[in-house]
Amino acid sequence: MKNCDFGCNNEAKYILKNKKLCCSKSSNGCSKVKEKKKNSFLILDDEQQICSYGCNKIAKYRLSNGKFCCKNYYRHCPQFRLELSESKMGDKNPCKGHTEENKKRWREQRRGKNNSMFGKKHSEEAKKKIGVKSKQKIFSEEYREKLRITSTGRKQSKEQREKSRQRMLNGLASYMHKFKKNPSREELKLKTIVLEFYPEAEPQHTIFNYSVDIALVDKKIVIEYDGYYHFNTEENKKYHENRQKRIEGEGWRFLRYTMFDKFPTAEKVKEDLKKLI
Repeated sequence: MKNCDFGCNNEAKYILKNKKLCCSKSSNGCSKVKEKKKNSFLILDDEQQICSYGCNKIAKYRLSNGKFCCKNYYRHCPQFRLELSESKMGDKNPCKGHTEENKKRWREQRRGKNNSMFGKKHSEEAKKKIGVKSKQKIFSEEYREKLRITSTGRKQSKEQREKSRQRMLNGLASYMHKFKKNPSREELKLKTIVLEFYPEAEPQHTIFNYSVDIALVDKKIVIEYDGYYHFNTEENKKYHENRQKRIEGEGWRFLRYTMFDKFPTAEKVKEDLKKLI
């Protein structure tokens, strides 16, 4: 067996990524490398030297390059950091000061003269083709199956998927909804206002397989705040309309506030609830 390539003369057990032999899994674990690192930063006790990087402080360390420094790493020296920050601004910065020719050339590229990406106009036929392809990719069964496998980590049969779907419809979804940690800010405000007047109110109460924001169960009143996702698509609008009709069929009454109205004060909520009660 060969010895370690880092100079500790121990038996090599591993081949590293740089194809060197080493006694440990990493070169940092080698005893010789550890000694070199310890000796690279020597604390100065007897000698009083000034920092070599211009801060005029008493040096505490001798670095591996032979210079003295007030910190154990030269980039931590306050003077070095100041000079570095100044170099990133103004004339010293190598990234600034582009020529007018380069600026003009980049402007022309962005306007579409010499650019293959900018300035293209697709025909109506091309737009339809792109739309059909994207829909086929998003909604095809093969693509959905890939998403299921990547999200769950295993391939499920149709029977297993149907069972889990029925469990969610039978109340598991509304039960899980109770433990959500990121409700909207307006929903939280409305809950705190209602709970001040009616401590017996139940947040995230389940009716059928739905979860309502706040419910006064004894008076059969539902209080909800409608945000962006109630109005962003026609499907969501119809879903919430059908949901409200079904719940109202069981004798419940709704007090609803939306994002299009000014957020109600505590007095306003109290008055609206008194009218319903």
